[in-house]
Amino acid sequence: MLIPKWLTITAWFIFLGAVYWPISRLIFDAIDPNTFLINSGISGNFFLSENQYSLLGRSVKLAAGATGLALVIGVPYAFFVQRIRIWGRWVFQSLYLFPLLIPPYMQTIVWSEIFAHEGWLNRIIMRLHIANSPFDIHNLMGAVFVLAFSYFPFITLLVESGLKNLDSGYEEMALLHGNWFKSLFFVTLPMIAPQVIAGGIFVFIFSIIDFGVPDLLRVKVYPVEIFIEYSAMYNERAAIMLAVPLLLLNSLLIAAGLWVMKDKSFINFSRSQKPFFLIKTGAGNIVAICYCSLIILISVVVPIICLVYMTGDLHSLEKAWIASANSIEFSLLLSIFAALAVVSVAFILAYSLTKTTGKLKLILDYLTQLPFAVPPILLGIGLIKVWNQPVTDWVYGSPTILIVGYLAHLIPFAIRVIYSGLQQIPSAFEEAGLLASNHWWSVQGIVILPMLGSSLLVAFVVVFSLSLADLGTSLLIMPAGSETIPIVIYNYLHYGATSLVAAFCLMLLFFQYSIWFGLTRLYKRVNVSGLT
Repeated sequence: MLIPKWLTITAWFIFLGAVYWPISRLIFDAIDPNTFLINSGISGNFFLSENQYSLLGRSVKLAAGATGLALVIGVPYAFFVQRIRIWGRWVFQSLYLFPLLIPPYMQTIVWSEIFAHEGWLNRIIMRLHIANSPFDIHNLMGAVFVLAFSYFPFITLLVESGLKNLDSGYEEMALLHGNWFKSLFFVTLPMIAPQVIAGGIFVFIFSIIDFGVPDLLRVKVYPVEIFIEYSAMYNERAAIMLAVPLLLLNSLLIAAGLWVMKDKSFINFSRSQKPFFLIKTGAGNIVAICYCSLIILISVVVPIICLVYMTGDLHSLEKAWIASANSIEFSLLLSIFAALAVVSVAFILAYSLTKTTGKLKLILDYLTQLPFAVPPILLGIGLIKVWNQPVTDWVYGSPTILIVGYLAHLIPFAIRVIYSGLQQIPSAFEEAGLLASNHWWSVQGIVILPMLGSSLLVAFVVVFSLSLADLGTSLLIMPAGSETIPIVIYNYLHYGATSLVAAFCLMLLFFQYSIWFGLTRLYKRVNVSGLT
């Protein structure tokens, strides 16, 4: 093993401490010391009320609807950019990731403005007599729409990777005995089914634990009930027990996703493969271009244009900068440090997984992905219980607690991305490095890390972006006297300062896109120069 055992143990200790210590503490505190049984704190029993069952069912409907719509959006998009020779293919391959930089709550702000009762779109709808009454987005279907267009890139990313990994010989053979339609439905789709299912599971989990979108759209769902139980009713034990059904459901889904994928690579970073096109000319190209353009228009272009319109003028931007300059600086530095910490720990854990076999690997693999199942509200409560102590107040009362929270919440994605990159590095390269040097850091720095550049970049950028836009975890554990830009947006939104909220959102997007673009350009320049 190239990485020393002490460093690997340290990384696992940090991971278990950040994720499983808070959860274990919540379970321990829920146990009644007299009976050694779990006291639910919910009307003296374990059973949910009729209203809570209804909210749980609504959350499942919301997640299922968002997943279904995201599949309808994401799977065809991946097929079009990988199996149809369309103009601007490389542009569409890059643009579909941009919605990940627009947080779901920001999409909610935009579409709430577009579909406002007296908004321009509803005025057009009423003037053209398309509907008898204005369209209202403040309902379950509105939340489904927002979440689907926020999370579909995860499905596209996995399906696109599955298409890259697919042996095109099977599709070519199918084309010899039929047309592209038969090849698609009888060969291509069955072979990428694991990626489709895994992508759908990710979107379902992200949607069912989301708090911001339903809260802003005034849709009563289960996570909102958990938040109210904790923050308004001050019933911590009840909030914990209410989160248990979500935790169990998500845990089963994660296990199913890992079982479906088995040892397949979630993400393909190979650039040397020549694409195989089922459709090379004809009407399919036009359909593909129109479809991909429409998806990018709805998920990226319209939100940005709407935010510019909502901002009004440069004076609003100036006021927003004065009001949030310190918060922006704090958010940027915090997200950079969080991304560095997450990627560093994730690299060591992912590398150790590649050197583990048998049942132990299955267990560790599941443990690294299980944090996806933890609702941000439950994670926040656990972090408060663990770190809000006199001995650890230096952590809880400082930005360090936010870094710990981001690490616990986002490290599963970083581990999966880096692990996929490591899977694609031939073991012979590592063995050759060992022959040239006896120092583990030399082999890692010269052989492994350069070849892992793409996956490290993706992991860093995604963790940075999600940290910078995080609202669910930050709401509960924000240190006194500090504010991240999403918290500023959330507070001003409830004050009704629409133009300032839009200006805050534009500034947040500007910094996200700038850093993403800068890091991508830097990586390409280094790659071209032959250093990778």
